[in-house]
Amino acid sequence: MEQLQKDLKTYGYPVKQCSGFLDEDTRSTLTSFQMHFRPKPCSGDVDAETAAIAKNLVEKYYND
Repeated sequence: MEQLQKDLKTYGYPVKQCSGFLDEDTRSTLTSFQMHFRPKPCSGDVDAETAAIAKNLVEKYYND
């Protein structure tokens, strides 16, 4: 969870803190991210597909 929060923050999504916990702010950010990159399902829940999309985007655009 913490790595996903870091990836979302790196990509520009508003993550207040990378605590490793799925709080309401993180859930809202996840829902927005899911709506943008995969229209269904947009649950705000953490799953392997969401984490993989975020990781791949960061690696593609922010990897030194």
